[in-house]
Amino acid sequence: MDFYFRATMNTDSLSRMKHFIKAYPNHPKIDSIWQKYVDNTLAKAKTLAEVDSLIYDPNCPKYLVDKCKSSRNTILDKLAKPESKALFDTRTTKQNGQLTTAL
Repeated sequence: MDFYFRATMNTDSLSRMKHFIKAYPNHPKIDSIWQKYVDNTLAKAKTLAEVDSLIYDPNCPKYLVDKCKSSRNTILDKLAKPESKALFDTRTTKQNGQLTTAL
């Protein structure tokens, strides 16, 4: 089990972390896995459903649920940026030895 814990801590695979959480809910270092799982989920979140799944997971430690709730607005902003970035995307190219920026 310690080997599996170390392997899980050395990966960024959300599915592997979630599997460990479900398989070993009473592991003495389960909070470390939960912390990594929440941090990676928040960093990779592409929808609010991913964040909400953590908030409403009955097994998620309360302090991490609170972290997810406080991060929700930041996630909303992050999710909104790709649309605005697409509207104002700038490109820098090199033409005739000169750098030019175009919209």
